Amino acid sequence: MAPPLEIAAAPDDASTGDTFQLLKQTLELDISFCPRQVTGKTTLDILPERGQLREVILNARQLKPTQIKIEGQTASFNYSNLHQRMTLYPGTDLGQYHFPKDRIQRHVNEGADELVVYLPDSVKIREVKPEEAGQPLDAQGTFYAPLKVEIDYVLDDFRDGLHFAGVEDGDSRFPHAYTRNSPFPGTSSCLFPCIDDGETRCPFDVSIRYPRTMGDALSKHSPGSGTGQALVNGVDKADSVMSDSDDDAGFSEEEKAMEMQVICSGVLTDDVCIFSQPKPTWC
Repeated sequence: MAPPLEIAAAPDDASTGDTFQLLKQTLELDISFCPRQVTGKTTLDILPERGQLREVILNARQLKPTQIKIEGQTASFNYSNLHQRMTLYPGTDLGQYHFPKDRIQRHVNEGADELVVYLPDSVKIREVKPEEAGQPLDAQGTFYAPLKVEIDYVLDDFRDGLHFAGVEDGDSRFPHAYTRNSPFPGTSSCLFPCIDDGETRCPFDVSIRYPRTMGDALSKHSPGSGTGQALVNGVDKADSVMSDSDDDAGFSEEEKAMEMQVICSGVLTDDVCIFSQPKPTWC
C-alpha cells in the first residue's frame, strides 16, 4: 500500500506551477538521541512568478512547524499532517480499513495541500529589473524580487526519512541515525519542509548539530552541561563530552569517548571545533 500513497504525492506541485520558483534552500538540524528529537530550521529563497502570490504551498509530513516568517514578518499557516491521517487508533485492524482510507481520500484524489503559508499583509510583491531577479539585462517579461521564507519546526515522531539505532532498550548497537531515500516523492518532506515532487532541484546548504561523542548521544543530561562544544558547518554540536551518561548500554569508557561524525554526500564547506579553555591537545 505504501507505493501508491507515495505516488499520489507527485501532483503536489501546485507549490511551483506558475506561482514561484525555488532558488535556494538552507537547512539547520539539531539532532538529539536521548530523547529522539530533531529541532530544525529551513530557509527557502523563492522567486514569485506573479504579483498576486499570497500563498506558499510546501510539502511537510510528520514534523511540527512552530514558527514561520516571510521577509522577517510572522506568517500564519495551515498544516495538515498526512501521517496523522494515516495513523490507526489502538484496536483498529483490517476490518476498519475504511477509516484511514476515508481520512486520506482527499490527499489521494485531489493532492491535498500539506503546508500552506500565507503571506503577511505587510509583505508586498515588488517588481524589479531583470538583473535583480537573476535574469539577463535584455530578458523580456515582468520580474519580482525574491522572498525569504523561514520555517522553525520540531520532529519527534519518526516514521519515514530519519531512523535511529542503538538508543532503544536492548539495542546494543553503537548509537547512530541515518536517512533513507525513496524512489517516490514524500521522503525528504518527512525531515524538512520543501517542494518534494521528485523533480524540483536547487542548491542546498545543510548544517547539522549533534552530540560530540557516543557517550553524549546516550546521555539524558540537558545539552550544554559540559565543558566543550563542537561545530559542523558552523553549528555547535548538541552536547559536550559527558563521563557519566545515564544509559551506557554496556559500553566501555573508551567506546563512550568515541567521536561521532556526519557522513553525507555533497561538498563539506566547513568543519569547526570550538572548546572552552584549556583547549584539548587532541583537537
